[in-house]
Amino acid sequence: MPEDIRELHERAEHGAEDKNIAPVTVTMAILAVMVAPIVARLLGKVDARILVMCGLVFAAGTMIWRTGFASNIDFWGVGILNLLQGMAMPFFFIPLVGLSLIDFQGQKVASAAGLMSFMRTTAGAFGASLMLTEWDNDTGVARSEIVRSMPNAEQMMQKLQSQGFSMEQARAQLDYIVGSQAVMQATLHVFYILATMLCIAAALIWLVPRPKGPLVAAAAH
Repeated sequence: MPEDIRELHERAEHGAEDKNIAPVTVTMAILAVMVAPIVARLLGKVDARILVMCGLVFAAGTMIWRTGFASNIDFWGVGILNLLQGMAMPFFFIPLVGLSLIDFQGQKVASAAGLMSFMRTTAGAFGASLMLTEWDNDTGVARSEIVRSMPNAEQMMQKLQSQGFSMEQARAQLDYIVGSQAVMQATLHVFYILATMLCIAAALIWLVPRPKGPLVAAAAH
């Protein structure tokens, strides 16, 4: 872990900046839009539960892959995984919508879709809050562990001061390095948790009764 801190320190010394955040996020939608029509066609031929399971397992795989991230990850390292994750989203989202609405007819479909949208938004808000709380707690734990594993903190302070930093500037720089690495460790732990939850969800989908007939694309939308 001290080696990782030194690496992060070198990046900070050279003025590395986080950028291209928006383009990286947009890459997730590229394959999602392209794959959605394919999934809609498969609904009439394949058990929707199989599609959901495949999508969730694939998404879990991308989360496990993310656990190998380091603080020096580049644009394409994140972008390619976002592309793959975007491909998985239609496989579980579209069939789930279809499974939720298959027993409703006529005007009841609109009411059921509205209620499902409300429940999905509410559950998403709760889930995001829980994950952010876990992430924040993990950051504090990782920070404490990093500080305990730094026997050369004084030497790093002296090195920074020899390069022209004042005592306060050196302390702030070291705090930034430790904090950034703690956030990275906490983020990797959250990816492990998400991968586990997605695998559990992939198994639970088989508790849903088998649809009596094939789902149609209109019902999934």
